Amino acid sequence: MPTDPASSSPVTRLWSFIRAILDLVLDLSFKRLVTPKLIRVVYALSLVGAVIYTWRWMDSFLGFITAPLAFLAYAIVARVTVELILVTFRIAEKIAPLDENAPHQEDVLSQLKK
Repeated sequence: MPTDPASSSPVTRLWSFIRAILDLVLDLSFKRLVTPKLIRVVYALSLVGAVIYTWRWMDSFLGFITAPLAFLAYAIVARVTVELILVTFRIAEKIAPLDENAPHQEDVLSQLKK
């Protein structure tokens, strides 16, 4: 249990999150992978973009019918794309231990759960 209330403030947590992201992005050795850690943010931003686009599309009666269908189609395509990216990284994590010359890395997808 932290004794210092300032160490668990939202600003401190946000700053540590930003520092961790910058540390990942500026890692020029590419030992750690950024995509699995940022994929949730990318997916959320794509859904926000789809909502904004759908809202602007609903300017006529036909738009009220087609816009929700277009949003649903876009959401499904975005979800499948994100899942394919994550599956690719999972395959890479499972194959890496089979190569004796490959350096041992931490499990990237398990870091997402932390």
